[in-house]
Amino acid sequence: MLRVVNDDGTTANGFLIDEIVREGARSMLAAAPEAEVNACMAELADQRDETGRRLVVRNGCHQPRQVTTAALAMVFKLVESARARWRAVNAPHLVALVRAGARFERGRLVERLEQLAA
Repeated sequence: MLRVVNDDGTTANGFLIDEIVREGARSMLAAAPEAEVNACMAELADQRDETGRRLVVRNGCHQPRQVTTAALAMVFKLVESARARWRAVNAPHLVALVRAGARFERGRLVERLEQLAA
């Protein structure tokens, strides 16, 4: 970035040396946390859990792990069921049937025994 420096060594924001010092301080303050994290990572690099995985990793540096729980499996099943059902009734002429309480399975209208008896 180009800066306009006056004959007396000042810029629009003050003296040029002040800007240089500020920029140096900004870069040092930005680099300090990175250096601290790198030092901590190097210190704890040999610590591993019982499966051999590192106990301390940086964000985004390890492979994503698959988490499977009963709740997650149930949510997935509900979403898949809703998605399949919505595909089956995604038509304007079927909306009235759905509002009336009709059930669809795999794209076909399922009639209830009570409805047949009436």
